[in-house]
Amino acid sequence: MKVHITLQTTANPQVGTHIDLVVGSCERVSEIKQRVAEIQLIPFPHLVISFQSQVLQDEQTLAKCGVVENSPLELTIKASEETLVSQLCDLLKARDLSADELGLLYSYKYGANIRQALKILGSDEKVADFIRRQKALQIENGQVALCRKETALKPFSVASEIEAILKDTPDGQMEIKELCSLFLQKFNVSLATLSGTRVTEYLAKEKNTFTVTGKTVLLKSFRPRAPTVLETRSQAPVIITEHVASCKASGQQYLDLHSQICSRSFAWETSQALNDFVELVSKTTFLNIDHIVMTGSVGKDIAIKGSCDAEVVFFLNGLPPTGRQSWLPPLLKALANILSDIEDEHIQDVRATSNAVSVVAYGTLKVNLQFSPVHENYSEALKAVKKHNGTDLMLASTSLAEERLEFIVKQPSAVKVTIRLLKWWRDQQSWSSPQFRPSDDILELVAVYSALGTEVTNQLTAIASIMQLFSDFADLCIMWCNYYSHDEVPQCVSGQRPLVMDPVNPFINTADPNIFDASELIKFARKTNFFW
Repeated sequence: MKVHITLQTTANPQVGTHIDLVVGSCERVSEIKQRVAEIQLIPFPHLVISFQSQVLQDEQTLAKCGVVENSPLELTIKASEETLVSQLCDLLKARDLSADELGLLYSYKYGANIRQALKILGSDEKVADFIRRQKALQIENGQVALCRKETALKPFSVASEIEAILKDTPDGQMEIKELCSLFLQKFNVSLATLSGTRVTEYLAKEKNTFTVTGKTVLLKSFRPRAPTVLETRSQAPVIITEHVASCKASGQQYLDLHSQICSRSFAWETSQALNDFVELVSKTTFLNIDHIVMTGSVGKDIAIKGSCDAEVVFFLNGLPPTGRQSWLPPLLKALANILSDIEDEHIQDVRATSNAVSVVAYGTLKVNLQFSPVHENYSEALKAVKKHNGTDLMLASTSLAEERLEFIVKQPSAVKVTIRLLKWWRDQQSWSSPQFRPSDDILELVAVYSALGTEVTNQLTAIASIMQLFSDFADLCIMWCNYYSHDEVPQCVSGQRPLVMDPVNPFINTADPNIFDASELIKFARKTNFFW
């Protein structure tokens, strides 16, 4: 049947576009939104369809909503400059980009270019002019960047990143085609784009570092070394044939499941809810805030329906770098009292715990509010963390929230899909107690590690590879060298098994056997077929 759809935006509700669309009565409202977004090149995720002045819910079918032949529908695009700026900031979290790179990544992720987004907002200005007007963004010499304080991210060097990739190979060499593929997976930008020339030409120019022979590149400084105890880790994951062969699901079924547990509108709504809540807390409290880091599953963009949590770390001016057990409890209690007195239907179940203020916001969003002193940079924060131990060490780790967030945020979108699927799988299992249930940190870090060591063709192979790692979890050893060296890891931590190191904190094993019992994870992984 055919329906008539009128498009309008919250930015300019007086101007509407009319389209006719052939639909099926069994199609869900969410599917109609997706089709219209693709046809009309709508990059904004929050769309609302109304029929006879009633808002239609995503999971309803058109037939159930009473939509028949020639029914008039209204689709409202909830678009704003704030949403567009937020989208651009997400793309710039990992590194600065040229204007062209930013435009390409935006088109890739949101299905339309930035000019189309501005057009929907009713603006005819150039993209560069729009960016210059935003307080959160800056553009200089064609490079677009976030306006932020110094972060712990190391300066980006194309040659250094290629060198790091080649060092992970057994013989320091690789086919150029494979190198380009790994580089794209890791940084979401092609090697040719960042180097500004053909890859073979770029490698040839870096003749002091690389040697190009035909279709292969060799790292000149590569020297095989016998691994020390600290450097020994699990072999790169190899997909178990049994897992793939016995799995009746297809890669498409994993993507279909992902669409159900994390739709585009769901991701936008949860992100917006968190932003609104944090703004409310910031305006109504006494806190002397230097800056705020929003992390957790919502902040990292890996939330799923039914598992929607966030951690918000307020970095406060004037807090001493040590002695948290003395200043933290009264601070948490005071904030909990203030939030409890706020008459707002969106804030529920406010509780002060030992390390945070726990709040349920907007019905399903579980938020933990935490506090940290302000440190000059990552190195200073790490020095402060090193002075703590036991419970104080876990509390002090909140100072590294920004670095931990960026480690996940910069991962390719396919890895984030895998993480969401793993969280869904975990929530389907019956765990005896919280001690047996794998944390979000464990799932995230194992997914990242697996992606770095496995040639993943689709989500079926990605999940199968991770299930192999889970099956042998008792002997797993994962270490990183992004922010700290192996020498900084205490022997009492590096000797633990399983070992899944925090990528920004050399004192934390996220799979500490004193806290997490992996026996049920191993059992479930060895018998799982994921969908049944």
